[in-house]
Amino acid sequence: MAIKKAMEDAAGNTGDYWRVEQITIHRPSGQMEARLYQYKSKKDHAQNKRFMMGNKVLVLPIPKKLEKDLLAAFYEAAPESLVDGQAPNEIPFFSDGIKE
Repeated sequence: MAIKKAMEDAAGNTGDYWRVEQITIHRPSGQMEARLYQYKSKKDHAQNKRFMMGNKVLVLPIPKKLEKDLLAAFYEAAPESLVDGQAPNEIPFFSDGIKE
């Protein structure tokens, strides 16, 4: 899924394939940011080529169902997931945590 919109960058290169590559959720404000990166084409993205310099940020309200489902998925996966900085052979940090 993507948005197709051609745009020329400062170097004169044109790309027309925009993908959401990063989402940041800020629960206290009820807002989320989606950062869309520009690729030359859908084919370039499919071939794992690097995105272009262009990117845009959309700020939107967090849909309630999304927030609920996303948080549930994180809390469900937490006991089996490593936190940033843990080695692959370590016991997941939240493995003995209790979900409330």
